[in-house]
Amino acid sequence: AAIDASWELLDAWQKDALAQLSVFAGGFDVDAAEAVVDLSSHGGGHGSLEAIDALRDRSLLTATASAEDGGRLRFSTYGSVREYARERLLLQGGREATVLRHARHYVSAGTRWAELYDQGRAREATLWLTRETENLLAAHRRTLLRGREGAELALEAALTLDPLLAAVGPATLRLALLDAALTAAEKEDLGADLRVRALEARADANRLMGRGQDAMADAQAALTLATSFGPRAAVGRVLRDLAMLALMQGKLADGRGLLERACAIDRETHQRRE
Repeated sequence: AAIDASWELLDAWQKDALAQLSVFAGGFDVDAAEAVVDLSSHGGGHGSLEAIDALRDRSLLTATASAEDGGRLRFSTYGSVREYARERLLLQGGREATVLRHARHYVSAGTRWAELYDQGRAREATLWLTRETENLLAAHRRTLLRGREGAELALEAALTLDPLLAAVGPATLRLALLDAALTAAEKEDLGADLRVRALEARADANRLMGRGQDAMADAQAALTLATSFGPRAAVGRVLRDLAMLALMQGKLADGRGLLERACAIDRETHQRRE
């Protein structure tokens, strides 16, 4: 009743903003709010930053400064307020579109950070991924059954979180995310490149969990897919994965042969580092 009374004091555009902010999990920053909250239907040029200020003034949003992020503010809602706002979003419609904007934003940002993880900025990427884990998990969970685009977003969310989960775990969560996303990806017949990367990640997860046969099966499936539909560089990458598995099993000749095949493709595709 108290939250309802506060709700009734809000202008229509403020109500809409609070309802849309309910899709965030574990907090959000201004950039995320600007990407997700859409107030264009209200006219008057109201923006997400104006909405955040108004909702903070009414104690419906909290803000904390992150020392690790240069004092940048991070916002959140109390659990009871978020549940109330989520019900309002369902009642007024628009949850589907808001959920998709949320997932697209975090997958897009997360993909950039995952790339930076491999480019010498692992510490910064780890901080971002840790901070946004709940939002990425929410994006994965909500989009799995939303057709082709949803399956792609779920798979990309799983791949975005993979470097973090590979480093700090839990391994069971890493495997569960990849399993669910790959099932959806196969059902929707997504492109080979994403599926190859996910199969490689799952092979690595199975290897680290001591499931050698499952790891080999995933790597072989990735090789078949990459050879048939993927770029040549992906074939070389998967051959290195298979070589690692062979060497770990003591199959030195097999491992060497796989690495020689991988090196030939790397020379052909100008992958000098590899």
